[in-house]
Amino acid sequence: MIVKEIAGRNRFFEFGTRTFVFIHQETGISVIDDVFERLANRRKRKDEVKEGESIFEEALIVSQIEHIEYIVKVFYACAKTGCELSDEPIDFNLAKVYSWFDHLGYEQAMALLNNLIEVYTAKNFKALTAGLKKEAA
Repeated sequence: MIVKEIAGRNRFFEFGTRTFVFIHQETGISVIDDVFERLANRRKRKDEVKEGESIFEEALIVSQIEHIEYIVKVFYACAKTGCELSDEPIDFNLAKVYSWFDHLGYEQAMALLNNLIEVYTAKNFKALTAGLKKEAA
């Protein structure tokens, strides 16, 4: 969980399993891989990926405006999850989260979102890898 002061008030953010439910409610996306592809604004490559190459294709999935809209909805989902886990009231709506995004600026908002996602994926990919190793043994 990350607590970030925005416009003079502490706001709580968490990216986790519950966040995917909120992302689905806001965007209609129902496949976890699609959530990450949309965040990257690229589709996963089907060809072999060599070390140092991107796992994503070059072509954009959506326009820049649609991409920002999606990112803010993910940011909103993280804020809702953070409030629920912190027993804080959800005293904001999507319009206010757009304002927070503007207040922070694109770079700082994306750094916060990337940090949240990195913590989640590191924990969950380690758990998945460990589970697969146990099944193979």
